[in-house]
Amino acid sequence: MMESLLCNEVWLMMSPVLDHDEVHANEALEYYNVNCGHHSTSTTSLYSNSEDCQRAFISFLEKEAFYMPERGYLKLVKENCSTDSGRFKAIHWFVESQRRLNLSLETVFRAANYLDRFGSLKDCQVRNDWMFELVSVACLSIAFKFETNAPNVLNEIQTEGLEHSFESSLIQRMELILLKALEWRLCPTTSYSYLELLTRSIDPLNRHFVQELITELLVKALLDSSFLEFRPCIIAVSAIQRISKEFLSTINDSLCSHFSVLIPPDQKDDLIKCCKMMMDLCHTSTSAKKISCINCPSSPVTVLGAFLL
Repeated sequence: MMESLLCNEVWLMMSPVLDHDEVHANEALEYYNVNCGHHSTSTTSLYSNSEDCQRAFISFLEKEAFYMPERGYLKLVKENCSTDSGRFKAIHWFVESQRRLNLSLETVFRAANYLDRFGSLKDCQVRNDWMFELVSVACLSIAFKFETNAPNVLNEIQTEGLEHSFESSLIQRMELILLKALEWRLCPTTSYSYLELLTRSIDPLNRHFVQELITELLVKALLDSSFLEFRPCIIAVSAIQRISKEFLSTINDSLCSHFSVLIPPDQKDDLIKCCKMMMDLCHTSTSAKKISCINCPSSPVTVLGAFLL
C-alpha cells in the first residue's frame, strides 16, 4: 500500500525505519521542542515595548519565508477538487482534534503548515482519501509532540474523525518520510504566531475577547485554501484590521498602521486583497458552521459568529 503513495524518490524511501533514523527523529523533535516549541506565541512576556515588538515582527517576517509551500501550490489545490476537499477535511480534523484533546491552537497551525508544505512538493502529492488521512495523522502527530511526551499519542489522535485506522508502525514510517521531505524544519511562523504580538498593546480587560475574535478568523482563513495566496503576516494583519473596524473603541487604529507599514512593499496589494477577503469570510455562514468546534471555554458558540448576529 505504501509504495503507491508517491510517484518519485521521496515516497520510494519505504524501507523499514532504522534505529539511527529513529534516534535522529527523536533528537530533532527534542531540539525543536526546547528551542522553539513553546515560545512562538509568548510575546506578551518577551516583548515589553514597541521597539521590541517591531524587531520581533521583522524577525517573524524573515523567518516565515522559509516555511512557505512551494510556488504553484495554490493553483494545484484549486485545479484539483479532491486535493482541495482533502485539505479542508484534514485541517477541519486538526481543529476537531484540538478541541477533543485540549491541544494548543499553535499545534493546529503547525500541522496545517506541514500538510501544505508536504503537499506542495512535486514528488509528494497526495492522491486519495486514505493517503490524505495517513499524511494528516503524521502531521498532527509530529506537531502534537511539541506539547506532550505521552507514549500513546498515535492512539489518542486516531480515536475520532477518521475513516481509516493506521498501525503505529505505518504512521511512524510516514512521519519519517514527512520529516525528511520537510528537511526537519518543524517550527514555522504561522499566522497564529503573530497573535500575541499584534494584540499586546490592547487593554488587558479586552485583550482575551479580541484575541478570540481574531483567532476564529485566522482558523477560518486556514480552512479556506484561497488564503494560501498570502504570507502568514498578511493574513494576521488583515485579521486584526478587520476586527479593529468593529472595535474601534477597543483597538487603537494606529496599532494596525504600525504593523502595516512593516509589510514589504511588494506585498501591499496582497494586504488590501486579503483584507477584502477577510470581510467576506466574516460573513460566510458555511465556514462559521465548520469552525464551531474551536475550543473557546468562555464562548459556547463561536465568538465571531455571535458578534456578527
